[in-house]
Amino acid sequence: VGSLYETLDSTHSPDVEGSAYSLARLQAVYSLPIADMADGILGGIETGAKLWPEDLLRVGRIAFERRSFHMAVQWLAHAARAGLA
Repeated sequence: VGSLYETLDSTHSPDVEGSAYSLARLQAVYSLPIADMADGILGGIETGAKLWPEDLLRVGRIAFERRSFHMAVQWLAHAARAGLA
């Protein structure tokens, strides 16, 4: 996801924001540990697609903007633990 943001000119692209929000929804629907997702692990499978702390922050911000406060708190807390407050 991090390299995707670097590739795009605008991080406010509807596609990028939709993708970030989809990560939060997948985590919530399937009860995936955010820490595992950040390490590139989905359902116990190593995907190699790790999330940077900035990605965690962005997912939390977008969840907040979409009024999904419970999801936002979880993602923002993980961003804070990863060094972004």
